[in-house]
Amino acid sequence: MIESLNIKEALVTIDAGGCYAEIVDTVVDGGGNYLVTLKDNQPTLLNEAKVIFSEHQSKGFEGVERYQESSQGHGRIEERTYYAVPLPADSAVRKKWRNLETLVMGIFYRNVKGKESREIRYMISDLSSDQIQRMGRSFREHWGIENRLHWVLDVSFGEDANRTRTGHAAENLGKLRRLAMGLMGKVKGKKTIPVIRFQAALSPKFRTTIIEQIVKTNF
Repeated sequence: MIESLNIKEALVTIDAGGCYAEIVDTVVDGGGNYLVTLKDNQPTLLNEAKVIFSEHQSKGFEGVERYQESSQGHGRIEERTYYAVPLPADSAVRKKWRNLETLVMGIFYRNVKGKESREIRYMISDLSSDQIQRMGRSFREHWGIENRLHWVLDVSFGEDANRTRTGHAAENLGKLRRLAMGLMGKVKGKKTIPVIRFQAALSPKFRTTIIEQIVKTNF
């Protein structure tokens, strides 16, 4: 999919499920930059990031590039702090990860009506560490889109409650839900997804109008 997009000079954000050297190579070949989340699927790189940031934390993050932002409303307070450091020149992971320059750590604090939580995430990027503000903002936008998508799929389509597990059925149903949501998003007006679904259930003509979006999109 990345190969089909024009990503020149764009910062491509990818969650941990796409943290593979082959995907990073594709982004670089397309002229883009990358910001990729690390998790246990890359234990060597993740461990190196943890060790490096642990050392900086013991020194109070002195001299480390930092970007912080916060938001609040409706009983919810969020604080996001990002730190970025250059990857050591002698790091062995440079051989595997193309153009890798920077390790990023994000600390996310949340207070929802008195209930507190704290989470730490690690990322890698080919941008220099002094571009931490751009990386922090892009990371937030990425997860903002992800969270809105999953919220709609759960609330309007009951995805989390679905127990389909046989073969590829769960994956196929997930694709159909996303296709349906995309088509309903093209319906003119300010109707919500539940309202559009209800109207489609009652009106064959309205359902046809939604399906026609496929033809308009592809031809």
